[in-house]
Amino acid sequence: GGGGGGGLSGRPPGGRGGRGSRGKKARARGPRARRGRGRSGAGGDEDDGSDDDYEPGGGQAHGGGGAVPDAGPASVRIVVEAILGWRWAAEDQVLGDARRSPGPAPEYLVKYSGRSHLHDEWVPEAVLLQIAKRKVLNFRKRAGGAPVVLADPAWCRPERLVARRASPAGPGWEVLVKWEGLGYEAATWEAEGEPLLTAPEAAPLHRDLWRRQEAALERAGPGAAAAEAAARAALAAPDPNAVRASLRAGPPLAPHQAEAAAALAARWAAGDTGALLADAPGTGKAATALAFLETLRRAGARAPALIVAPSAALAAWEGEARFWTRPGDPELLVYAGPYAARGVLLEAELWLHPGSLAGRGLAPRAAPRDRLPKPDAVLTSHEVLASDAAELAAVAWGCVVYDGRDRARAPATKALAALADLAPAAFRLALAPGGEEAPSAAPEDARALLEYVSPGAAAELDEALLAAREEAEEAGGGAGRGPPPSAAALLAQRLAPLTLARGREEAVGPYALPRAEARVLVDAAPAQAAAAAGVLVRAYELLADARPGRHNGYRAAALRGVLAELRAVALAPALAEEEEEDE
Repeated sequence: GGGGGGGLSGRPPGGRGGRGSRGKKARARGPRARRGRGRSGAGGDEDDGSDDDYEPGGGQAHGGGGAVPDAGPASVRIVVEAILGWRWAAEDQVLGDARRSPGPAPEYLVKYSGRSHLHDEWVPEAVLLQIAKRKVLNFRKRAGGAPVVLADPAWCRPERLVARRASPAGPGWEVLVKWEGLGYEAATWEAEGEPLLTAPEAAPLHRDLWRRQEAALERAGPGAAAAEAAARAALAAPDPNAVRASLRAGPPLAPHQAEAAAALAARWAAGDTGALLADAPGTGKAATALAFLETLRRAGARAPALIVAPSAALAAWEGEARFWTRPGDPELLVYAGPYAARGVLLEAELWLHPGSLAGRGLAPRAAPRDRLPKPDAVLTSHEVLASDAAELAAVAWGCVVYDGRDRARAPATKALAALADLAPAAFRLALAPGGEEAPSAAPEDARALLEYVSPGAAAELDEALLAAREEAEEAGGGAGRGPPPSAAALLAQRLAPLTLARGREEAVGPYALPRAEARVLVDAAPAQAAAAAGVLVRAYELLADARPGRHNGYRAAALRGVLAELRAVALAPALAEEEEEDE
């Protein structure tokens, strides 16, 4: 079956793990030493939070209904991680025990630590009380008296094959499987010959895994430097129409977006350190940045890109990438989530170990390095960047995109500090708010953005400001000399050549939509008409009351409630139907 994976498997929903410190002491003395140390009045052995050695397979498996495969060497310790359900066992499924009471006995659905839900099994209560008594008692309190199953069948279906390695327990290979409905922290290593993974339905997963690994080897091949040089030569004067054609077939980029992406590509080809995109809000700066990255990749640039955005904007960025690019091309990795999930992403999704390709006749063609970056682009949040800056700095990024449009969610002065030494040789692009919220309106943010897009420019700005003040003091305010330039003026002067900023009318032009709200009267759908009739029937007494309005405001508040329900029916009749069922 599958092994634990060295910390790459996590806790599933609905379960509680054992207590580590007391379990270590119990393992040091052996399972026999724990017996007889029960609490007074317990009437038997008391579970100390850990579990005795138990070989799975005696009960009925949750997935296929058969016995769980052999767990491996006898020295492997099996630990009950969680109980996910209980039921009344049939007579022929209960282990023979003369001491048990007559009639059917309960059995519990057990999840083992370090194993996927594919290996969950039903264990009789008599056996489980000996190895995890405390978990059984706690589950009884939570589950109540009716049989229940908290496990989802989707947890046994593979969603993605993340990585591959030689089996540490013996000959053969293992693949790291991400399961449907579970995060990366619940990914487990499974044998490559597992029946579920050799079924025809799993063939696309294997092909996708090998495609990603082959693409990583191709990007890190010996011709990477020559390919980047050729890309710089080709993008010296990019054509906006070619930029629009680099994205997937579908709605094309607007002209102002293609022009901005082409201008950014030209700056990258010229060897500039970075640029600031500060078009007016609503002009599609995220799509422009994605088009710029895709233009570089299509031209031959192979170094991965890093996109740093606020946590609340990660889903929007992921949606933009799926809309504008081809599925799986480029390969985008969303590096976010809890610490355990990021550990799996860092080790298995971000990096490729060339030795994992052995056994298929594919000798690594890349430079002799221990690991290679796999994705074309990585999307992460400001908080994760500050926490895992050292791990992300190990990647030789070709371009870094910083989303600083929402200063309330992501102050530039804090988020950009983690990017200072992250990628010194990368092209740095910053998305800043335009219009009235331009960076010049917040000097502290503008200074941080200047240092980001042009490293060392902030120190030069301080020196220039100090020199101007000293010159004004030496002149003594003589005739013909005005006041020294302010810090804001010098900052705006330094940012101007690095900024691409256009107003809404200039950028969008004829594509600009009217800002006024347009209300169009349309016929209600049958579901909406039925839901609206239900609202009016429930409010009949209130609406049919012909007495004059009272001064306590109750009638007005009730009428406003009826209008709110009718508006909800017009927007989403399904929500109104759910509320009616609840009532």
